[in-house]
Amino acid sequence: MRQSTRSINRKNNTSLCGAVWRCHLGKLMQKYLNETGVAKIDETDDEGKTPLYMAVTNGNLGMVKAILRLFRNHKKTSGAGTSLTKKEESGGGTPLHRAMELNDEAMKKVMLLHLEQTEDSAALEIPDGQGVAPLHYLAAFASEAHMELMLKLLEKTSDEALVMRDARVDTPLHWMARQNK
Repeated sequence: MRQSTRSINRKNNTSLCGAVWRCHLGKLMQKYLNETGVAKIDETDDEGKTPLYMAVTNGNLGMVKAILRLFRNHKKTSGAGTSLTKKEESGGGTPLHRAMELNDEAMKKVMLLHLEQTEDSAALEIPDGQGVAPLHYLAAFASEAHMELMLKLLEKTSDEALVMRDARVDTPLHWMARQNK
């Protein structure tokens, strides 16, 4: 079974990518991944998308929670990071970019809490192909309920986080101002 979770099909997709894309992570596969931690949970498919990116894009909150739990368990045992920072090939966005731009408050909360728990707030500063960081989206689209969590995370980011500029030379504060926040 160890080999089967790493194997790829003719589209260069791992079995985990396939399971996530179909919004199905069977109990057997999830148990196996939790126990062994050997599956490469940050490998990409033929379009450069990680299982986490696909789960966020599909709006599958249960899948996102399961994958983030795998990351936390894997990080504890191996010290490895998460694919929150792994860029998708076509636009250069990360799963965190995608979560922050979606109109899904529960998804944003789960991702932000994961950042807080793993002390990975630097992921908010990673720019995509247009220079837009997840922090830009968060500043513009976060609800008031997320502002307190956002401020906690900002305390742990670099001093330059609020003055990062996108391709239009706008900072996260510009994005926030446009939304009248």
